Amino acid sequence: IMDSGSGLSQEEQQQLFKRYSQTSAGRQQTGSGLGLMICKELIKNMQGDLSLESHPGIGTTFTITIPVEI
Repeated sequence: IMDSGSGLSQEEQQQLFKRYSQTSAGRQQTGSGLGLMICKELIKNMQGDLSLESHPGIGTTFTITIPVEI
């Protein structure tokens, strides 16, 4: 999942998957700060991974990897 938004600082990236964590931009919206933490835990329970790469002023990319048999 990729966007071309404002991107996240290193500090925001380190906090993002923690319970009740919100970025400064996210605090302007309604929410509990639980969504990404729940997603990461659900994906982990499926032996997968949720990661992100972000660059301030450029945007953020979230990558979900889940092993599946075909």
